[in-house]
Formats: sequence, C-alpha cells, structure tokens
Amino acid sequence: MNLTPFFNLAAKYVLVAAAFSLALPTAWISLLMALFLVFWVLSGQFHQKWERVRTNPAALAAIALFALYGIGLLYTPVPGQVALQFWSKYHKILYIPLAISLLDDELWRRRAADAFFWGMLLVLAISYLNWLGWYPQHHWAAQLKNFSDQGYSVFKGRIAQNIFMAFTAYLAVDRACRDTPRRWLWAGIALLAAANVLFLVNGRTGQLILPILGFWFLWKYLGRRVTLIAGMVLVTTGALAFQYGSSHQIRMFQIEQEIQQHNSRSTNQTSSGQRLEFYRNTLEITLERPWFGWGTGSFNTVYPEHVRKKGYEFPNVSNPHNEYLLTSMQLGLTGLATLLFMGWRQWRSGREIGGVYGQHLQALILTIGIGALFNSLLMDASEGKFFCLMAGIYLSAWCGTDAPAPVENKDPDHHGAA
Repeated sequence: MNLTPFFNLAAKYVLVAAAFSLALPTAWISLLMALFLVFWVLSGQFHQKWERVRTNPAALAAIALFALYGIGLLYTPVPGQVALQFWSKYHKILYIPLAISLLDDELWRRRAADAFFWGMLLVLAISYLNWLGWYPQHHWAAQLKNFSDQGYSVFKGRIAQNIFMAFTAYLAVDRACRDTPRRWLWAGIALLAAANVLFLVNGRTGQLILPILGFWFLWKYLGRRVTLIAGMVLVTTGALAFQYGSSHQIRMFQIEQEIQQHNSRSTNQTSSGQRLEFYRNTLEITLERPWFGWGTGSFNTVYPEHVRKKGYEFPNVSNPHNEYLLTSMQLGLTGLATLLFMGWRQWRSGREIGGVYGQHLQALILTIGIGALFNSLLMDASEGKFFCLMAGIYLSAWCGTDAPAPVENKDPDHHGAA
C-alpha cells in the first residue's frame, strides 16, 4: 500500500495548523513543526522536493545562512555544547526551504497563508475581551516578566504581539481592497488591529512598524503623491501628540526621556538607554574581528568580558537586541552580507512573484527588517518562527524556469491570501 499521498496530505494539514499556531503559545508551533517534519520525511518524494528548493534562490540563501552558523562552531571560544545549543535556535531558518518544498499547489498555499490571519483574529478578539474585562488575562500571562507593563497581550509578550498585529493590520487593509463585498468588515478589523498596537499593547517595535507598513501600502496602491501627503499628515499629528498628548500608552514617545535618564554605571538604567549601550559595545567587539566574527554562540561570553572592563553595571546580556549586530559579532561581515543577501533575494522574489503573495512577502520583509534593528528577531523563538514560516509559505509561489510549475486551483471564492 502506497502511503506517500497520505503522509504528504498530513504534512500539509500540519503546516496549516502550524501557521495558525504562530499567534498561540510558542510550545504549540514547536510541537506542530516537529510533527510536520515527521510527515515531511515519511511523505518521501525527496527528488521533487529538492528540485523546488534547488531552483528557488531565496531558499538557497536561507540554507547558506544556516550553514554559516554551523561553520561558526569551528572557531567559537565557547564550549561545543553551548555553541550547538545556540545554533539550534536558528533551526527555524530551515522552515523556509521546508515550506517551499511542500507547498506545490495554490489551494494549500492559500490555506497556510490564511491560517496565520485567522489565528491573529483570535488573538485580537481575546485582547479586546481582556480590555473590556470580559475574559481573564492571567491564565497565560501570569508568568510573563513585568506583567503589568505588557498591556493586553495574549499568549506572547508585547514585542511579539505588536509585531504580529502590525502585520495583521496590513493584511486586513489589503483584504479590504481585494474583497469588495466585505470591504468594510476588513477595514474595521484593520482599525481594531491598529488601535490594539497603539493603545492596548505597549510594544514600541510594532508601533514603529505599523505606520511604515501603512506608507508601503499607500505607495503600492495609491502612488508617491498620496504617500507623501499622508507622511506629512502623520508627522504633524505625531508632533502634536508628542507635544500635548500623554506618552503612557504610546511608548515611542518615551524614547528621548529614557535615553536622557540612562546611566551605564549605575542601577538607573532604561530600556532605550540600554539598547544604545548594547549597540555601541557590540560594534566595538565586532571591529576586533571584522571578517568572520567570534563564532557561533560567542556573544554571551565575549560581551560580558568587554563591558566589565568598562565598569558598566549589568554586563550579562543575552543578545544586543539587534539581529544585524548579533550576526556581525558572531559571523563578521561575511555573516552580515549573507543575512542581507537573504533578505534582498526574498525581496526580489516578492517582486517576481507579484500579486497577493509577492506583496505580502515584501511587507513581511519590511516588518522583520525594521524590527531586527531593535530586536534579535531571527534568534527569538516567536518572531523568528513567524518570519521563517510565513516567508516559506509566500516564497513557495515563486517558480523559476527550471522549477516544477505549481498546480493552480480555480477557486471562485478566493479573494486573496492573508
């Protein structure tokens, strides 16, 4: 009995469930992706899968970055087990080629893309129910650090939820333009998602990403002139809000004050001030070994030694809160160039794909590319899995001249992927 079709179908179902679970507790996506890998292996057809990966430049770029972290194990100053544990944090990069190898038809690609959107609508609904006091928040959030400062986050911390929700707001606006019969429904959801980012959850990264995605949407749909006008309106509104409004909910307005209050040599430290210290110290360390860096997993050893010599407080830092600096410090300019090449290749693939998937892929790259300036997103469990899985889903629509052509699904009810 040939079980290949069964396991292939099971792998696709689990992949859709994994995309839905991106917004849920991190353990869910970890369990589902482990199960997905089992079905992926059992489904066989490795030649066809490799052909889809081999002919997809973005998939090869992702494999190259993961392999480079493996090479970094050879010269890292930390014990092998520690370095391997750190390298394992980047296994999620392989979600990109795995998703590309499996999603060879439009129906399952759309289901996987839409699954994330529906999962985020569930998060959005629960967040507002928490705000209204109709649903208890402590069930999943009691173990979060600084719980009172998380806002009405659901399942994730404030940074991850606001990044996901800003991207969801973009998806909802895009649906409003594509799905005319339900335009006002999606527009309303987009407004609720934007308000959630700005007022209900205190994550500054998402609050920065949200308007940038808005400008990107205007640029793509309405052109340069409308985008410039909208930019001037937003800048004016933001300036007035900063001058006369309250900074309690929109944490973007607190950055200047935090930097002024920060003192590196005392316990009087602020989030924004610490980030500037992380950036400056990590750059100094990187310049000592600029070409190939210090090796995989070296940050937790090298960084504390560096800042202790400068007499700073709290030298034990797990990452510099910047993916570009973290990559440069560990893998040097070689690693940074590979990371940037992966992003550029995905961006170019988005242009080549076009349509819904291409535009959503480019919006995803903007989301993570900007967020990675302030967080080590590829290393982080939730944000890294979100980016890699969704990128793989969108990139599966790319088909080079030598790649197997995808099977198109003629679905009259398809109004675009989320």
